[in-house]
Amino acid sequence: LDQHVLGKRPGPPCGPVNFYQFVTRLDSSIPGGWGAGDCSVGSGPLPVAAWVHIAVAADGDSVRYYVNGARVSEEDCIAYTGNTGDLWFGGSGGPGCPGFRGEIDEVRIWNVARTGEEIANFYQCPVDPQSTGLMGYWTFDEAVGDQHIYDLSPLGNHGILGNSLNGEAADPSRVLATHPFNDLCVT
Repeated sequence: LDQHVLGKRPGPPCGPVNFYQFVTRLDSSIPGGWGAGDCSVGSGPLPVAAWVHIAVAADGDSVRYYVNGARVSEEDCIAYTGNTGDLWFGGSGGPGCPGFRGEIDEVRIWNVARTGEEIANFYQCPVDPQSTGLMGYWTFDEAVGDQHIYDLSPLGNHGILGNSLNGEAADPSRVLATHPFNDLCVT
């Protein structure tokens, strides 16, 4: 079963190939991957019932996949990143695309492919929201019951839980994160 951790699609549910997404696959030997047209990368099993830091770095020549700061695989391909559709956390942009069953925290999007050293050095701590190259930073630390998700980066791409500001039974719920973050990392 695919579970969409992050996705961006311009068209109908699970539609056109001009998309990118990060998917965990629970029923195969490749439980994680970055999809971008014909570009994908994956690794071996992810830990279950534990916080896991996942990073994908696409630089135009290759896509690299990291788990807890260590590179676990790489694919030579050009990742598609030109989509202007909404970015979905825990989904891929519409009904019919299976959502993620788990907890998501500290989502960061950069306008550069982070190096393996940067990923290894910064994965266990929050980053400075004013860091050069940071294009989106969502900590999900808003109050329980608040439908807003604030982007702490200078771009301020704020979002909402679910499809509207009106809370619905199918919306994701906030939980207190218990992962072991250290002090602020300075980039």
